[in-house]
Amino acid sequence: MKVKFKNDIVTLSNLSAVSGDERNAATVISEMFKGYTDDVYISNLGSVVAKRKGTIDNAGSVMIEAHMDEIGLMVTGIDDKGFVKFTNIGGIDSRILLGSEVIIHGREDVFGVIGAKPPHLMTDDERDKAPVRKDMFIDTGYTKEEAEALISIGDSVTFLNETAFLMNDYISSKSLDDRCSVAILIDIFESLKGIDIPYDIYFVASTMEETNGSGATTVAYEINPDFAIVIDVTHGDTPDASSSETYKTGEGLCTLCMGPNIHPVLLSNIRKVLDEFEIKYEPEIEGGNTGTNAWGIQVARDGIPCALFSVPLRYMHTPNEVLCIKDAKHTSYAINTFLKSIDKAGDALC
Repeated sequence: MKVKFKNDIVTLSNLSAVSGDERNAATVISEMFKGYTDDVYISNLGSVVAKRKGTIDNAGSVMIEAHMDEIGLMVTGIDDKGFVKFTNIGGIDSRILLGSEVIIHGREDVFGVIGAKPPHLMTDDERDKAPVRKDMFIDTGYTKEEAEALISIGDSVTFLNETAFLMNDYISSKSLDDRCSVAILIDIFESLKGIDIPYDIYFVASTMEETNGSGATTVAYEINPDFAIVIDVTHGDTPDASSSETYKTGEGLCTLCMGPNIHPVLLSNIRKVLDEFEIKYEPEIEGGNTGTNAWGIQVARDGIPCALFSVPLRYMHTPNEVLCIKDAKHTSYAINTFLKSIDKAGDALC
C-alpha cells in the first residue's frame, strides 16, 4: 500500500490545476475516487465529491477535505517581441520566480522560462533590490505572432517540475501543497475498504483554496456534515527557520491544530483516540485564521465543527516543495484510526 500511496502522490502532484482552473485535476481525481465508490460528482465550482455510504441510516455524516488547486501564474499580455507578461495566482514570493521553467496552458501547452534583466546590466541601485514580478517575463522563443496563435490573456501557467525522490523517504515536487493531502484522502478510502463504518463519509478534493476557499465552503454548505476534518500542509523544519514556527519532518509525525478555528470537543475526542493508540502528533497553535479551508467550512450554514490535520512541508509555495512520505502516511493513519473509533458522527461532539 505504501508504494501505491507514493505513486498517488507523484500522479497528483504532476497534475496542472492553478486555483480557479482545476478542470484537468478534477477529471483525474474523480476517476481515482471511482475506484472506491460510484457516488462521485463534480460540484458547480469544480470540487470533486465522493460519498462512502454508511451501514446505518441516520448515523450522520463526516466530511474529509483537502484542496486540489495550486499556486500559479496567469498571462496578462504579450509584448512586441513575443515575451509573455504575467501575474500571480495565490501567494508567490517573486524571488523564487527567476529562472523557473513553466508551462503556459494555452490552445496547446507552451514551454517557457521566466527571465528578467541580468545583474550585469543592472544599475547599482537595481542590484540592491529584490526582483519584482512586473519586471519579469516568460520567454518561449516565439515571435509575437507565433505566441498569439497559441497563447491568450487569461491562460493559466504552472511550474514545470518533475517529481524527484530524495533520501530517507523524502520527495520533492511542485504542488505537494495540497496534493499530498488528496493522496491521503485516497489512502483513507483504501484503508476503509471492506470495513463497516456506520455513518456516511464525504471525501472532498476542493477548488480555489489558494485564492478564496470558495470550493470547500460551498460543498460544506451543500453536504452539511456533522463535522469536518480538513487536511493541509504546514511549515516543515529548515535550518533558517525558528523551531517555534516549524514542525519536525521525517519522524512519522503530523500536526493537530488547536485554536478558535477548531471545535474544542471534537479536538478533545481526537486527542483521546490518538493518545489511546499511541499515535504521535505535534500540537499546532493557531490563535485565529488557520489559513486553511477549515476557516471557511467552520462558518458554512449554521456552523460546522472542524478539526485540522497537517503534514509538515518544506519550501511551501515554491516549485520544489519537499515532504517525507512517512509523515503523510502517518497523517492518514491518524485520521483513519479516529474514524474507526466512533459509531455515529455525532459521537465525536459529545
